[in-house]
Amino acid sequence: MSTFRTLIICISACFLIGCFPENGDADRLKAENDSLRVAKQQIEDEVNAYLTAFNTIQENIERIKQMENTISIEPVSETMNNDQVAKVNEDIKYLNDMLQSNRKELSKLRDKLKGSSLKISQLEKSLQVLTEKLEAEGEKIGSLEKQLAQKNELITLMSDTISSQNDIIDDLTRQTEQQQQVIDDREHTIASAWYVFGSKKELREQGIMSSAGFSKKVLEEDFNKDYFVKIDARKTTNIPIYASRAKILTNHPKSSYSLNKDSDHFTLSITDSQAFWSVSRYLVIETD
Repeated sequence: MSTFRTLIICISACFLIGCFPENGDADRLKAENDSLRVAKQQIEDEVNAYLTAFNTIQENIERIKQMENTISIEPVSETMNNDQVAKVNEDIKYLNDMLQSNRKELSKLRDKLKGSSLKISQLEKSLQVLTEKLEAEGEKIGSLEKQLAQKNELITLMSDTISSQNDIIDDLTRQTEQQQQVIDDREHTIASAWYVFGSKKELREQGIMSSAGFSKKVLEEDFNKDYFVKIDARKTTNIPIYASRAKILTNHPKSSYSLNKDSDHFTLSITDSQAFWSVSRYLVIETD
């Protein structure tokens, strides 16, 4: 019985010794376990870095999309001022800068993934999807740039056209003003009339009147025109003579005027200016 018990104890001891590794094996297993744990953490960190980068790029792509939707380039038939053009230019430049930045980040990720010991097909697919999305947004931005370039060309063309039209308008305005001045001068000349009153002696001295026997002649050659008073025939209807006697020597229709005496002097009242000045633009009145 004691022999059997001893045998059992020996077998149990051998079993226990066989079931537990020696101290050297335990250290080795612990080192391997630690190494696996570190490797696992490194893998997790690397994957998390990829995912963070993917998420950042995806968010940037969404921001690019949102900005593209806010950029409004009006049709070429509508007006777009310089401030609006500058704002769109600034927005497109910002989008291009963001696009280039994300392309660089994708390129870094691609190189990093190629050099990594990890071969995860899903990460590679995600990288490809992001690349395609980014390029699609790049095409949209290119389209916006093309539209803006067309708009700029139209604005330049319209500015040149407007400038040319303004030059034409300015030239026409100058011509119109010159023509109007000519018209005004002509009207002023046409409307101008001259009158003089004085005694026989005064009129003779100025060469305005001459006598030959019993006849009187007026306004022959070389009479002194500066002695006359210039008036606007359209506006002048009354001419005060400041004399107690008045006799009109030039020819004027009698129905177009009247000589009215008030107190000690006469006043010539022109009742029909057009008719009065139709025969002569000069009026000579003798006062003695």
